[in-house]
Amino acid sequence: MKILVLGGSGLVGSRFLELKSVEFDLVSPIHSEFDLLEFDSYRENITQINPEVVINFAAFTNVDQAEEEKDNPDGVVYKLNVLSPKNLAEAARELGVHFIHLSTDYVFDGTKTKPYLEDDVTNPLSWYAKTKDLGEKEVLNSGSDYTIVRIEMPFSAKFDKKKDLARIFLDLLREGKEISATNDQKVTPTFVDDGIEAISRLAAGKVKGIYHVASTNHTTPFDFARILAKEFGLNEDLVQGLSFEEFSKTRPAKRPKDSWLSVEKFEHEIGKKILNTVEDSIGEFKKQSE
Repeated sequence: MKILVLGGSGLVGSRFLELKSVEFDLVSPIHSEFDLLEFDSYRENITQINPEVVINFAAFTNVDQAEEEKDNPDGVVYKLNVLSPKNLAEAARELGVHFIHLSTDYVFDGTKTKPYLEDDVTNPLSWYAKTKDLGEKEVLNSGSDYTIVRIEMPFSAKFDKKKDLARIFLDLLREGKEISATNDQKVTPTFVDDGIEAISRLAAGKVKGIYHVASTNHTTPFDFARILAKEFGLNEDLVQGLSFEEFSKTRPAKRPKDSWLSVEKFEHEIGKKILNTVEDSIGEFKKQSE
């Protein structure tokens, strides 16, 4: 199966190329070959590559920086997160190609007392979140054969360009520095390798719908950091608790508090033992870090 991978230089996309190049015929054009801001070229570029599936890993993901373009439909954030998936989905529909689009837990407002289901009502709080929500809606309304995959707090041992939360915490712990992490916030971090396996199953089956892909249990950033410390034999006492309210005062963009995702739908429809617990994922993360 030939798959066109867009955003192949990012945290998730680069690992997808690394892990799945044998299983699939992967094509990941560089920026000069496929400019995601040149919407008019999408159809021609996809036609030339002739894939069965297009996976869009590309997005503007800096939540705080995105606030600088708030309510600006001409900004890069809006173009990458709304207009790009809109035009990709429409091109995919016209060409009869399955379209997979990555999204985020941030489409929710984080007020739910149980993990979010795929069909729960979205209520984004920041400009980044609003653009991701609008991007989802454009895909849903495109008439394309689509899959939307929502992930949360992705972490990987294998990406050097940008540190995710796990590696930021790990660096601080190794330096013997204190960490302040929220202890009243429910999250379901996505280990990138698990996410890629899940996306591969969805791509191979051209499965239509929205799916949550995250850990099978929830944690708090505080507990996540302590599990990391314990797994790596570092000082757990360096991890200090912080309320979500206090944390929020230090950030320009509003964030959802409990944006935990339910993976029941994925496990019921696609399979179990693909996604793992937070503890098992951190164990695998450690093995890959050695």
